Amino acid sequence: MIRWKKTVPFLLFLLAFAVYVYFLSTSFEEWDSVQFAMGVQDYDVYRHQPHPPGYPVYVFLAWAVYQLSHQMIFSLAIISAVSAAAAILPFYYLAKGIFDERVAFVSTLLLMFNPGYWLTAEKTLSDGLAVALIISSVYLLHSGISLHHSKRIHWSSILLALSIGVRQTLFPFMLLWIVFLRKRRGILFRSGVLFVLTCIGWLVPMLYKTGFGRYLLASESQSAVLYGDSIFNASITFFGVLKRLFYEYLIKDYIWISFGALPYLEPIYLKALSVLSLGILAWLAIVFVLYARRGTWSPKKNLIALLLVPYGVWMLLMMAPLNDRYVLPTIPWICLILGWLLTGSGFKYRRVKKIAIVLLILTTFIHSVYFANTLHNVPSAPTQLVNYVSDRYDPSSTLILCGTESRYFQYYYPEYDAITVYDPVNVSLKLEKFNGTVLITDIAAERLGRYIEPEKLVRVAVFERDTLAHRRNWRIVLYEYIN
Repeated sequence: MIRWKKTVPFLLFLLAFAVYVYFLSTSFEEWDSVQFAMGVQDYDVYRHQPHPPGYPVYVFLAWAVYQLSHQMIFSLAIISAVSAAAAILPFYYLAKGIFDERVAFVSTLLLMFNPGYWLTAEKTLSDGLAVALIISSVYLLHSGISLHHSKRIHWSSILLALSIGVRQTLFPFMLLWIVFLRKRRGILFRSGVLFVLTCIGWLVPMLYKTGFGRYLLASESQSAVLYGDSIFNASITFFGVLKRLFYEYLIKDYIWISFGALPYLEPIYLKALSVLSLGILAWLAIVFVLYARRGTWSPKKNLIALLLVPYGVWMLLMMAPLNDRYVLPTIPWICLILGWLLTGSGFKYRRVKKIAIVLLILTTFIHSVYFANTLHNVPSAPTQLVNYVSDRYDPSSTLILCGTESRYFQYYYPEYDAITVYDPVNVSLKLEKFNGTVLITDIAAERLGRYIEPEKLVRVAVFERDTLAHRRNWRIVLYEYIN
């Protein structure tokens, strides 16, 4: 029995590895993916290959894989799949160390089959690797403190620095190390030195490759984008903030996309399953709030709070909810809480607990399989767009006005003149002088506004993929402008 228990986490890892690799995405999900691919071929943050802050660790690993595979999409996606599967092991042992084996088993299953986690493991994006490194670093920190093993703590700081080298937006997790090591000043100092040295290890090559001055210029322009996404943008109203927090993040990103707990899939019994899961999540949320308010703050409460609150506040204030993957760094800890509630004080009767566990796991699994299959078999809408245009239009006599899809043209078909509409005035002047075929996407038409005549837009095609497989660029309408 003991030997069987020891094999459980490895069996879970093998299962996760098999399903994640089998369902790998076969197209670039969004323009960030294309910019990662461009960065693999010619790294230059100034030219947004990739965009600031640069993601050097992820791009370097993708470059290394690409040297062996010579397949760009595979090189980017396989990193997500392998790292997300590998993180199952430290997550299991972390949950076991904080709670017990029952919580570890249920929490790990919830994480493995969670749509937000599983789908990210299929995509050509950096989020899967970043969260895998965070999970591993938190496990090493917790086990190092529990076992008085300083080397594990030192390694945890190195992995934390690498995770920030993958996605710099993960810096709020640094607070966890500061709080838990504040009374161990010697270990904190050595860990801090290792953290800084590791950051230098990825920062210096990135600045050398791009150029310090050019990197600052690129970062300055990107900071305007960050401000535009934040709730501090003057154009966002109070009701807009409420919509952002409760509808976009809570309902769409968490309940709907990450846990599949809103009725979406046919047939009717799957809708009923989702409604039951929504009820279970609502009940568990109430139980957790009551527990959190009870008594003094224990080390477990402190750990959970530090894993969720600092990054969660940064995400809610500064990051756009349209990117549902931004909630991913909070998903493992929510699954940990759910696993604890489902096996502990969430339900009084054992049979009810088992039913609730099966329902939640089954709901997330069904949604994940459905959308993972979509990612694997259906190209993203921008990919469909560029293939459609390349099959039907002559690049020497075609002007394409679009949004972020221009990066797809630059990567796949650089012979086309594809322009991202940022300045409608200058674009409209070019449009007036152009004599060939003009193609305009719906987002470009919206940005051009009064500078074009709507009656001259003739719809020629629609490209789409299920919005819950990937929210950004899920649907594109292509028009021909009859000038």
